[in-house]
Amino acid sequence: MRTWPISRWIATLLVAAGVAVALGVPTGMVPNPVVSLSEPPPVWSLPSLAVISLLSGALIATYLTSPVAGRTPDRGRKAGLTAAAGVYVTICPTCTLLAATALGTGSVVTWLQPAQPLFALAAIGLLAFALRRRLRTEGNCRVPVHSGNTDA
Repeated sequence: MRTWPISRWIATLLVAAGVAVALGVPTGMVPNPVVSLSEPPPVWSLPSLAVISLLSGALIATYLTSPVAGRTPDRGRKAGLTAAAGVYVTICPTCTLLAATALGTGSVVTWLQPAQPLFALAAIGLLAFALRRRLRTEGNCRVPVHSGNTDA
């Protein structure tokens, strides 16, 4: 990461801000007029949101600003959607309609809410692992890159 160009750092920060807003607004962690929390979020949730946003931003930025020819931006989108979906459930399962529908509100409060810090740690660990692996293998491109059009 020490050798990253400024464009990748800018992409990281912009994507991280987007992830923070995308996850923070619907969960009420980012104050907004539409969603308000009846209780303040747990102490660990805002630092988790910040770390998850930064890791997601760095991971997605490696796909958006890849110096490797033949980059695959569709994988960047998949990584971003996966991170957003997983983190949304991790940070606020009681806000997630699917979790409440599938498990019932009582089960969410009884079983999922106490496990939230563990889910947040797991999400951070998985994102850190994915970023580390991406950085190690980013320069390995097994697909040949052709400079001209071969449809002559």
